[in-house]
Amino acid sequence: MDRLLELGLAFLWESEETKRKINTYLISLGVDCLEAGYVFESVVVAMYININEQSDWLLQGKMLNMKKNTARFNVDLLGDPVRQATKFILSRACCDCLKVKYDELRSDPKMGICKHYHKSKERKQLMTCSSCRTFDYCSTACQRADWPKHKEFCQSVATMKNCVDSGNVSVSFV
Repeated sequence: MDRLLELGLAFLWESEETKRKINTYLISLGVDCLEAGYVFESVVVAMYININEQSDWLLQGKMLNMKKNTARFNVDLLGDPVRQATKFILSRACCDCLKVKYDELRSDPKMGICKHYHKSKERKQLMTCSSCRTFDYCSTACQRADWPKHKEFCQSVATMKNCVDSGNVSVSFV
C-alpha cells in the first residue's frame, strides 16, 4: 500500500502509457488484497482505479460526469464493499482468480446504506434520491430528515447538469 500512496494523483498529468501501467499495478494490487481478505485496502484500491480511469474526464473538463459517477461508485462500495470491490476488480483483471469468490458473493443480497441513518440494508429496500441519483434512503421520512445536509450537494449536481445540458460550461486549468 505504500507504493499506492507514492503514486498520489500524479497520474492525472502523465502519459497514457504511465496511466496504463498504474492501472495494471492497481488491478494486481486489488486482486492480491481481495485474495488475502483485506477488505478496506481493496476498497481503497478500487477507488484509485476508478479515479485513474476517470482522469480523462477531468482533463477534458467533464467534471459533472466524474463527480456523479465517482460519488455513486463510492456509495455502492461503502454499502457492499466486498461484493462491489470484487466485481469491479474482477471485471478489469486479466485472470479469473476472483470469479469463484464473486460467484459466492452473488448469491448474497445486494446491500446499500441509508444516508440518513448510516445503516446497512438490502438494496431493494432502499430508495435513491430522484434528483442527484447518488444517495439512498430507507424511507421518505429519512430523505426528508437528511435534506438539510443533502440539499447543497443535490442542488449543485442539478445546477452542473443544467449548465452542461445548455452548453454553458467552460473549464480551464491554470
